[in-house]
Amino acid sequence: MPITQEQLAERLKAARNRLELTQEEAAERMGVKRPTIAQIEAGNRAVTSIELSQFAVIYKRGVESLLSEQEPEDAAGLLHLRTNGDLDETVRYNLDKCIEVCKAATELEKLLGISQKGAGFSYTLERPQSRWEAVEQGMRLAMMERKRLELGTLPVRNIVEIIAQHGVRVGRYTLTEDISGLFFVGPDTGMAILVNAGHSTTRRLFSYAHEYTHLLLDSQQTPGGVSRYGNRDDLLEVRANAFAAHFLMPNEGVRAFLDGLGGPTRQVMEIFDGFKEQVGNRDEDLLMAQRRAYPGSQEIRMIDALRVARHFGTSYSAAVYQLLNLKIIQKETQEKLLEEQKRAEQANALLGIPLYLEQETLADLKQMTVNLIVEAWLQEQISRPKASEYMNLLGLDPQELDRLNIMA
Repeated sequence: MPITQEQLAERLKAARNRLELTQEEAAERMGVKRPTIAQIEAGNRAVTSIELSQFAVIYKRGVESLLSEQEPEDAAGLLHLRTNGDLDETVRYNLDKCIEVCKAATELEKLLGISQKGAGFSYTLERPQSRWEAVEQGMRLAMMERKRLELGTLPVRNIVEIIAQHGVRVGRYTLTEDISGLFFVGPDTGMAILVNAGHSTTRRLFSYAHEYTHLLLDSQQTPGGVSRYGNRDDLLEVRANAFAAHFLMPNEGVRAFLDGLGGPTRQVMEIFDGFKEQVGNRDEDLLMAQRRAYPGSQEIRMIDALRVARHFGTSYSAAVYQLLNLKIIQKETQEKLLEEQKRAEQANALLGIPLYLEQETLADLKQMTVNLIVEAWLQEQISRPKASEYMNLLGLDPQELDRLNIMA
């Protein structure tokens, strides 16, 4: 059943507001007077097919989505609302750009007959009622997911590839410093995770795992969300941080690695203090008593914590927090190690970037979309102008395609 004139009017108004355009600005781009836009949005004037196509281009919406009986969720708009409209202009621009790339990827996959994978890997957990419960859920989920993926206790060398293999589009875009990443799900975009391109490689890998948690647990309830400094105390964010830490640095894997460093060099304490900034302390009545260190052992040194970080592909500080969280060190040792962070960074620079950290680009949204463009062109599913349009969307030179000498 076709939508009514009033429904179309509401959608056009919502689309204009999402882009923060005034009626005057929309009218100028359409080449009409403002009252025309006002009449259309009030449902008092019908929209011609030509005007509908113009609206689709101006508002960055597909004509089909504007006319469909059940309007697809608009990921960009939802994220904009969820952050109370305070997304930085650059972030909004990059988010809209990513949305368009995801839509293009979906179009290309349909042309190539590639079926989109559903989120059949999702889990169902009750919303945590306390920070401690959020941490426990994150830890438990990390173990479940590691088991499902048959990772054992080994480091996760290919977190981006693992996520991409589930049909999730992953990308790096410029975001404000307080935003580590975001996720969204939509029928015309598929599932997507964006992380902050301005953050370090190790922090981005942590952010991928963090946003992966939201897709595993939260995407059935909400089609999108932003992870930022201001909402770090939200229990769902706490759970996602706990998952990321334990997924990337599993208890048994960390202990096995330390055992292989050359004998008993660590002090084991039965005290749990959680993540200092991300989780907070567990209630005092739940804290365990301290256990004496093994005879002849010594505390974890800065170089030991750095080696853990490099082995599991995390930042030095993340490794230190996890050592505390796993009860391998106590609070006093953690504070000493964090004070040595600058020395750790210098030592890390001297040792160089581990090769596996350079694999992030293999499953990147931009690169995967280029592959789809080339394949669609090879199969003659798209024309040269259409291929150029897709390349321009990615910010790439269409002439690069000609160098492939694919078509006559």
